[in-house]
Amino acid sequence: MPGHPNEDQVNHILKEVVDELLLLWHGVFYTHTAECPQGRSVSLAVLPAVCDAEGAHSLSGFASHEHTYFCVRCLLPKNDIHNLKPETWPRRELEEHRKVASLWRDAPSIADRDKIFKDYGVRWSELLRLPYWNPITFTLIDSMHMGYLGLFSTHIRKIWKMDAEKPKSGEGEC
Repeated sequence: MPGHPNEDQVNHILKEVVDELLLLWHGVFYTHTAECPQGRSVSLAVLPAVCDAEGAHSLSGFASHEHTYFCVRCLLPKNDIHNLKPETWPRRELEEHRKVASLWRDAPSIADRDKIFKDYGVRWSELLRLPYWNPITFTLIDSMHMGYLGLFSTHIRKIWKMDAEKPKSGEGEC
């Protein structure tokens, strides 16, 4: 989306996409395909969201990097940004995120929404209708920066816990 869309514009477009993704998540039966003349069921899930920082925060319902809670992974306040010990950073929790996002969505007034957003740095994203969507782990910095900064490996190994130990010399070699 060009420009700086607001959350209503983002969610308006996401609603249509999520409606389609929900159908595919539950499965679609194709009566026949080139390789399966008797038909085939297909299910689909989309992950992760890879955007620039501004787009990723907007898409997933997080406040910008200028907010008190600037990070999509933790709740380290901006005034403690000098803290370089990740083990001390309070982690965001999916259930709490969903709860606050739902409060934002269901707030009776714009003033109430603004207060929730100011306090928590979270707003509703239509992606939260996807039962598998986890905005905390599925929201990534765009690939150019990920590659340039060497963060692909960190994200895959540390956040998604997808890792394999290298075999010791002489073990497991072909």
